[in-house]
Amino acid sequence: MVKIITPRGRGRPDYTSEVSRSVVGTPKRGQQGYWANAKFFIPGYSYVQLTIGQGFSVNYEYVPEGQQFVLERVEVTSSKPSSTLLILDVYVENQQGNLSFIGGTKGLGRAVVEVGRARVFSAGERPVYFVNNLSPGMAHVTLNIFGFTEPAEVTTL
Repeated sequence: MVKIITPRGRGRPDYTSEVSRSVVGTPKRGQQGYWANAKFFIPGYSYVQLTIGQGFSVNYEYVPEGQQFVLERVEVTSSKPSSTLLILDVYVENQQGNLSFIGGTKGLGRAVVEVGRARVFSAGERPVYFVNNLSPGMAHVTLNIFGFTEPAEVTTL
């Protein structure tokens, strides 16, 4: 026996009756927000390498023992958005001074790197930021860093 299915409508399917499941992340116990801001000038066709405060923060050179740091977003903006080509690169540095590339991007007047949980900084590591000005004039630049610190997770084998 052949069953004929008649279409109810034409065009795109109607998904209004479907409810998608979503999960909203909840903060862990001991999580603290991390936000840093730096304003500086970069001459034309040059770059600046920087860390925040003593290295990781105002009080710490590296991520402290027993903690881990999640870098969520790094953004850099210029005071002349239409005429400044910026490149933003983010690296991780350990206590031996070795640098490993995490991510980078470029943009006209604004560049944003979103890292999230793709890279968790452990104790004894810190992020290092490189901002390049590929335009001929001086650029007044603002760097904003967003993330959070939390107790390090202990894994047992």
